This record gives sequence, C-alpha cells and structure tokens, in this order.
Amino acid sequence: MKKISYSGVLFISLLLFTVFIFCGTAFAETSSYYGGITPSQGCMVCHSDKDLEANGRSLYIDEAAYKNSVHGNVLCSECHLGFTISLPHPEAKGEPLRVAALACKDCHKDVYNEYKNSTHGKAALMGRADSASCADCHGAHYIKSLKNEETKEDFWASADEVCGKCHEDYWENYGDYYHGQAYKVGFKKAPTCWECHGYHNILSKDNPNSLISDANLYKTCEECHPGSNKAFADAYGPSIHELQEGFKTNIILKWLRGLFSWFPW
Repeated sequence: MKKISYSGVLFISLLLFTVFIFCGTAFAETSSYYGGITPSQGCMVCHSDKDLEANGRSLYIDEAAYKNSVHGNVLCSECHLGFTISLPHPEAKGEPLRVAALACKDCHKDVYNEYKNSTHGKAALMGRADSASCADCHGAHYIKSLKNEETKEDFWASADEVCGKCHEDYWENYGDYYHGQAYKVGFKKAPTCWECHGYHNILSKDNPNSLISDANLYKTCEECHPGSNKAFADAYGPSIHELQEGFKTNIILKWLRGLFSWFPW
C-alpha cells in the first residue's frame, strides 16, 4: 500500500475545507424556513402584503422597487440587525427603524465618521428620535444612486422634503430673491440647503468649524461667488433667511409686498 505524503494530506485537507466553507456560505445564503429561498425573499413572504402593519405603521415593501434600488442586493438582516425570518420575530434591541437607519455605518464608514460628529449625528446617537438619521434624508428601501443624473436632479429639487420637513421655519424663511426664491421656482444655479450648510458634517453656526460660522461663511459664499470676502458675507448673509422676517415686522415692506403680490418675494 502506498503511503500518502504529508503534502498530499495537506492538499486534501485544504480542498475539503474550501468545499466546506463554500457550501456553508451557499447554505447560509439560501436556506430559510420557507424552503431554500434567500433570507430577503423569506422576509417578502409577509412584507409583500400591502395590508401588513404594526402600531399603525405600514410594513409593506415593494419588492420590485427595492430590487431596483442601490441596495437591491443587500439582505434585509444587514440593516435590520437582530431580526431573523423565524416567526414570531425575536425581541430586537432598540427601536427597530432607528436601529436600521443607523446601520448604514457598517458599510459607509467614511460618511458615518463625518455624520457622528455633526449636529444631527450627535443628537441621534444620544437617543433623540427627532434628530435626522441617514434614512430621514436619503430614504429607506428605495434609495437610488446619485451617480444617476435623473436621480441627482430629483434629489436637488427635494430640499423641502429633505430639510424643510424638520426645519419648517428656516425653509419658509429661505426666501431672498437670489437664493431661496430662485431655488423654489427651480432655478438650477440656486443653492440647496446642504450646499451652504454641508451634507453629513452639518454643524451649528456657533461652532467655529461650521460652514456658516462667522469665520467661514465668506469661504462658503466663495464657492459660487468668486472673490467673496467677509464684508460681503456679513452684509448679505443674514438676508438669506431673515428677509422674510422683515416682511412680517416692517410695515413698509409689508405694504410693498401686498402692493406687488405678483412679484416672487
């Protein structure tokens, strides 16, 4: 009988190990309580029901729309941490939608590092349910890639939904002729809220690192207005949001607004 060499044993062991890992991964991806379908498909057994709800909140997911989203290949459980497709679902730690909204950090680490130090991020991570999470701005199951020009244009036009739904006063007061009014009538060169305030790194105006702090505002203006200086920013900056307040409190402005109601103040 021939002796099996040490290298032969090692080769066979590695081969069996590779087969085991491959089969185990394939099984994990396809097995479920619903007979060999993927975990996400398993979720859709229930969540494709348009009448499914809990605590007055719809739990319906449009599977086709989800598959066409930028996360179409991401398993439900990668965002909804702690959930399995066993029924009933095990008790998950934390508020389920909040947990899912903040699960973005596991894949989008660079963005999360900016967000966690922002005004929104600090408040959300301290447990404030009314502070903006990733999903509050980007959406949840049907997120489209901003590399697509049509999606990019739609997102540009959505500042009232992205920011205005929480910051109603600021949205209403975003009304100077060259910025707010121009944006609201669809002028493409007018800035959205995030073009001045920042994206994931939004900070309070009182923070010296904020894009709209007294020290940095002119640099932010300079992005669109080359040659902008501090005097320019200090003089015009306040009118971007406060012009509308003037129409409420100044009798003459109020009269002019009424007289020229056709003008897009």
